[in-house]
Amino acid sequence: MNPATHFLTGWLIANGDHLERKDRTLVTLAGVIPDADGLGILTSIASQDQGAGL
Repeated sequence: MNPATHFLTGWLIANGDHLERKDRTLVTLAGVIPDADGLGILTSIASQDQGAGL
């Protein structure tokens, strides 16, 4: 799924229960964390662009 969908799903689940703000933040982040592995593509793209100027 899209990271935005994961974020919104986590946020909705966190707000469905009577949690404190800190706990709601943790639940929301837990929904987005599986998408963190996709951040490696940014470094891959950046490293490819650095060699292009040589």
